[in-house]
Amino acid sequence: MQGKGYYQGSIDAVVHRGPLLLYSVILLVSTTGGDVTLYDGQDATSGRKVARLEGIADQSTPVSFDGVVLSRGLFIDVGSNVTEYTVIWKAVEGA
Repeated sequence: MQGKGYYQGSIDAVVHRGPLLLYSVILLVSTTGGDVTLYDGQDATSGRKVARLEGIADQSTPVSFDGVVLSRGLFIDVGSNVTEYTVIWKAVEGA
C-alpha cells in the first residue's frame, strides 16, 4: 500500500490483518462516555489492548499517535453509543 489508508465504521471490525502503523482515530459518540477499544491483533480475546477511547456527545474526538507499530493487525471493539469512528493507518512489511 502506498501512503496512508483509512477505515470508517460503527461496529466491531478487523481494520487490517498484518503489521501497520497507527496514526489517528476520530471518534463520534451519541452520549458522553461512548467508547471504542483498540487491539493489536484480530480480536479482543487474543489481541493486545492498545487503548480505550471515550468521546463527548456529538463532538468529533480526534486522537493522534506518532505511528504506533501494531505487529499483528488492528481490531476495533465498539462499546456503547458509538455513532462512527475513522482510523488512519499505513500497512508496513515485517514490523
